[in-house]
Amino acid sequence: MIRLLALLFGLSVLGYAAGPGVAAQAPVRDFRLPISGPDGQRTAFIQGDTVLYHSTTEFSVKQLHFTELSPQTGRPATVLVAEEAVVNLVNKTPVIHGDKSVRLIGQGIEASGADWTYTFDAHQKKLSLRRDVRVVLAAELKGLLQ
Repeated sequence: MIRLLALLFGLSVLGYAAGPGVAAQAPVRDFRLPISGPDGQRTAFIQGDTVLYHSTTEFSVKQLHFTELSPQTGRPATVLVAEEAVVNLVNKTPVIHGDKSVRLIGQGIEASGADWTYTFDAHQKKLSLRRDVRVVLAAELKGLLQ
């Protein structure tokens, strides 16, 4: 979490270097932002080819890869991939959204669609898809058609 705060502070300095209310226009290349939980353990990573900073809590990402780590193993548990997205870090909780396509791959589920929002925190993960929705469950659904 300290790294996240240090990065946000650095981005805010870039944003205000040209004067109040002026955001940095130079994109950041090969971006990687680790996200830690309250206990300091890494819970996720946000990666992107190009990031453009908008404010201390919002930035846009091209070629987004959001990887949630398993708390037990530290290995990837869920991966979210999108061509373009906007990341909001409100109350240290990532809320990621976009208009173009997204793909989520997790344990027992694969989902894709467009016009989407993904919320990730310690208690809940939620993907809302509003167009072109496709969901594949890799689990047996007993009694579904009875």
